Amino acid sequence: MPAPSRFQPSVDRLSSLGLGFASLMIDGFVGAMRLLERVLPQTVLSILLWPAAVIWNTTERHKRREVRADWYRFPPEWRPDRFLFSLTQNLRLTHSRFIYLWVECTIKKRWLKHCRLRGQVDLDKFRHSPRPIIFVTLHFGPLQVLPVWLRAHGIPVTMLVGPAEPRQCLRERFSKRVVGAEIPLLLPVTEIGRVPEFIKPHRRLGVSIDVERGKQVVVRQGNYSFRLATGALRLAALSGGEVIPCLITFERGAWNVGLHFGAPVPEEYLGPTPDLNAAASHIMGEFLPIITSHPHLISPRLLKAMSCSEVGTSEAVV
Repeated sequence: MPAPSRFQPSVDRLSSLGLGFASLMIDGFVGAMRLLERVLPQTVLSILLWPAAVIWNTTERHKRREVRADWYRFPPEWRPDRFLFSLTQNLRLTHSRFIYLWVECTIKKRWLKHCRLRGQVDLDKFRHSPRPIIFVTLHFGPLQVLPVWLRAHGIPVTMLVGPAEPRQCLRERFSKRVVGAEIPLLLPVTEIGRVPEFIKPHRRLGVSIDVERGKQVVVRQGNYSFRLATGALRLAALSGGEVIPCLITFERGAWNVGLHFGAPVPEEYLGPTPDLNAAASHIMGEFLPIITSHPHLISPRLLKAMSCSEVGTSEAVV
């Protein structure tokens, strides 16, 4: 075993100093942006943050490689413009995460105007219904900020999310500042045992269903099939809850997003003997028009859950 270099302690000290300096720079940047939110229009804030999004993206080389490879996996009739797909997946999604800097401010009118509600919107039910409601979604569009905008509209949702990663540092740091923080905004999948807490009366849970976890069904729509997890549907059937399809998209303009709500899954699909295939088919029927209209928002995770198939019916997968 080679002897340690006599220069190693100095190298370690320099590395530690470098990390400390970088941390101070990031804290200073975050503090400055939070102060500027009080005086600058949101459009100016958006412009100021684009260089930070570019720098952030340079640290995610593996993601850029994945995005380049995934463009070729699209069905020919769905394949988006290559530049638009790359710009959206590499930069615009990164930029959208900065909304966590001001997560507690999104309830203000000046921020709420950037989030438009579309589809079958029933805010009174979403906010006040005594029944548990599970919002099911996909890895599509700026999913990271979906729970922020649902909370901004007064919907007390808790989103089931994957394990923390470096690129989600803003989410992890600022999510506890959200209004109504006594109900967590995020629930890591490592704490999935706590899910029953969030499917009680007056509670709302958000779940992505295009994940490789638990029991699955394959839903065929046209010539394509989608593999979907059934956990959210089974939870709703057990708790007497309601399942609402929900997707988030970008809209034109700085920070602008749209929340698209589909028709609730019919009650007969979630009864004592739930029909998970029919329920999943209903959900994808609500999602498909939005997905095909915005293919550049399809994430690599959703692409992996999708495959070409012959026309047919849904089939169960264990």
